[in-house]
Amino acid sequence: MPSRKPIATVHIVSIKFGVEFDVPAGWQYENPGAGGVSEGAAGPGGYVNLTALGGPRSLAEACDAEAHHRMMPYGPQPRVEMMVKVAGHFGCRITPTVADAIKEHIPAGLITYYDPPLLIEPREIHQRPYDWLVISVDPPHLQQVERTLRFRPYTHG
Repeated sequence: MPSRKPIATVHIVSIKFGVEFDVPAGWQYENPGAGGVSEGAAGPGGYVNLTALGGPRSLAEACDAEAHHRMMPYGPQPRVEMMVKVAGHFGCRITPTVADAIKEHIPAGLITYYDPPLLIEPREIHQRPYDWLVISVDPPHLQQVERTLRFRPYTHG
């Protein structure tokens, strides 16, 4: 059996979202500015975006709200897998149908909870803590991000 070559990666650390993970080499970290509520990384063949959701919801409610948002970010009929382990926490995995993902470049998603809730700075813009980490990633890189995702110390409310 031929040996597999290790895939070169870049380690991304998000202080704002309190997580770290690996992406393919050649991707660049993107932070839209201090007041933004999203950031991520992108490069040849893919991307990952981090954001957060607030509100006292259950895991099922948070996953359903994200998967079936009126803008259909994961396509018209996404598959939602509940109670998957995401960075040691229970969460969900959202995947578009294969045809939609290939044809329309629709992302996959991971959602897990913050414990304790995350407070995104600056406080004057974001008045409340966020309960849920939401990761949107192109489907071919979902497993890599999910497998390497770790929580770091972060600001909590």
